[in-house]
Amino acid sequence: PLMIVCATRPDRETPAWAAKELAARTYPHRFHEIPLRPLTAADTNALVNQLLTISDLPEKLRTRILEKTDGNPFFIEEVVRTLIENGMVVRETNESGTQWRAVKHVEDIEIPGNLQALLVARIDRLEEGARRTLQLASVIGRSFYFRVLDAINRTVSAMENELDYQLLTLQQAELIREAARTPELEYMFKHVLTQEAAYSTILLRQRRKFHQQAGEAIERLFPERLDEFASLLAHHFGEAHDPRAARYEMLAGDAAYRVYAIPEAISHYEKVLRFFKQASGVLDKNLGHVFIRLGRCLELQSRYAEALDLYAEMTALARERGDEALELEALIVQGKVYAVPNHYQNPEKAQNFSDRALFLAQKLGDLRAEARIEWNFQLLKMYTGKMDAGIPHGERAIVLAQKLGMRDIEAHALQDLGLAYMAVGELAKTQNVLERARPIWQALGNLPMVVENFANASYERIMAGDFEEALRLSQRSFDLAKEIQNQWGQVNSRVFTSQAFLALGKIDQVNEIQNYFIPLARGFGHPGSALVLVQKAWTYANLGNFALAKEAADEAIQDSKTFAPFHAYALAVRAWYEIQDGNLPTAEQLLAQSVEIIGYNKTLIEIDILLTYIQTEMQLAQGQIADALEKVSALVTYLKQARILYFLPETLALKARLELRLDQAAVADQSLTQAYQIACTINFRTQAWKLAATLAQRAEQTGQLAQAEGFRQEAKIMVAFICENIQDQDVLARFKVFVEKNGVSLPQHQN
Repeated sequence: PLMIVCATRPDRETPAWAAKELAARTYPHRFHEIPLRPLTAADTNALVNQLLTISDLPEKLRTRILEKTDGNPFFIEEVVRTLIENGMVVRETNESGTQWRAVKHVEDIEIPGNLQALLVARIDRLEEGARRTLQLASVIGRSFYFRVLDAINRTVSAMENELDYQLLTLQQAELIREAARTPELEYMFKHVLTQEAAYSTILLRQRRKFHQQAGEAIERLFPERLDEFASLLAHHFGEAHDPRAARYEMLAGDAAYRVYAIPEAISHYEKVLRFFKQASGVLDKNLGHVFIRLGRCLELQSRYAEALDLYAEMTALARERGDEALELEALIVQGKVYAVPNHYQNPEKAQNFSDRALFLAQKLGDLRAEARIEWNFQLLKMYTGKMDAGIPHGERAIVLAQKLGMRDIEAHALQDLGLAYMAVGELAKTQNVLERARPIWQALGNLPMVVENFANASYERIMAGDFEEALRLSQRSFDLAKEIQNQWGQVNSRVFTSQAFLALGKIDQVNEIQNYFIPLARGFGHPGSALVLVQKAWTYANLGNFALAKEAADEAIQDSKTFAPFHAYALAVRAWYEIQDGNLPTAEQLLAQSVEIIGYNKTLIEIDILLTYIQTEMQLAQGQIADALEKVSALVTYLKQARILYFLPETLALKARLELRLDQAAVADQSLTQAYQIACTINFRTQAWKLAATLAQRAEQTGQLAQAEGFRQEAKIMVAFICENIQDQDVLARFKVFVEKNGVSLPQHQN
């Protein structure tokens, strides 16, 4: 077990407060907050007694201390220290021991009205050398290296070799303490308020000078560690109004970006752009890099409107300066934002920006830009339901990227080809490209893309029927996404996971995932909410609650309106339930809408499979048995060749129903047996128990009673497991009724 204890001020504007709120929301069952209240009068007295060992202070003085300090322990300690330093209370020793007493009338004792004033008053009473040393240290920060302080001190003080003495004086006054001796002698202020108070006593003109000297000292003393100190150097040169701040803000932003400290990266990059606007020419050659990095950070926080505004500003600046290379960069990133799923997705704009970018790249002979644009086209095709059309673009992007050493674009194109290959039923190629992309992402340290890689690999394993491996990969994806606070990645990691849990019959885990991730995805426009709602519909249908299945499908239709492939999917699933209710005109209308959207394009693999399956159900309902059998037989062949085992049991079961309608009993029994064997092999319990029940009925009809009983017992075992994984009693009761209707009698204790 691990217990994490954190302390923070009650400041709602700080990152610490945001972390506290996130922990409280995410882990309410493990989070416990202990608010530190002001000390009571009794506690204040006890602290004063402890500080003065034996206290004989007048009650009026105690009351004044309590009134002024408002129960703040640090304030109380500083008040007592001030009273002693000013000689307002003195220690006396007599026969009864040591006592402290006030030497002035209580009314004559001045106690500052706030802690800042008290600390400033203490600092003002220091000798000039100690006070100057404390001020210089406060410029460096809460903690400070001796060598840096010494370097600044030598530039402002005519007195040499006194720094050790001044530091000792400040330690004895308990204003600072030694923090470390190795690898550098380091000190720190006893309290951050002491540092702030010391800093407040420095004139503004002097502050700028001292900050500049601090920055130059760090540059001079640690030339090999400038990247490490970039944030600190940016701060010092920024406070000094020195243009060197821009370079260090960029380096600090890049460092934060590499470790996915996105809010910090945004802060640094925004400062760089402010420097540029204030002094044109600052970091000109790196301006495109800063614009793109800042935009990408905003995208990672789902702040797409701000990112697009930034890219538009970049485009306008490029045209104003006649900088075609900068304009090209702006066109590429805008094409990408408009191509991928978000609230601002717009295929027409994506095509327009990418076409303009390609023309400009070819004009400039920029092959590196062409590689990125080919990847943009791949994304555009992928997210408009034309997966197969995106494959040539992806393959061209990989060839260019490998030739030019563009590892990130190579990995992007490989990863997206994984989904495209899956869409055309080539799971082996999917595995191959995902495994090729993963080590590139890991070497580049691109954790969001490692998250997506594991998520895509998990989906491939679900389609292959390897549910345990799929769940392992999904968990790795989710854990990493949480670690880097990437909500988009968290949703990606779980979009398909409930399918695996549903297959295994672990309904509680299905519900947990769906109830958590649907609102999360909706919160920032992730189209995956529609997919999870479709899975919710499947869940209800598999548990016998078709009314709620329809409601979930209706929600999926609403959530998917801005993303055509998923909208077509939701319409088809809703049509399926209308077919089961016998509402064929409504089902036909919904299916026609779905087909009109999808056309003959290749989309997400399960969408194409389920659409074919549902069209076959429609043909069956309309009495077109031979046509339906031909269609479903082709689908079975495809699933077997592609090794897509997830949908094979149910598709074989549909094939068996059609064969029975054509009086092909022996062939139908073979199809059912094959479906059951596959379902058992991959542990697809929610399909296997129904298939076992159907096989039991078929065995009874042919007089094979012992075999029928064997199938029923196997069905009961699987049903019992599913029941044990349903805590919701209403859901459980409805499922048991559904089981009974399918010919499986449950033991009395399970009823």
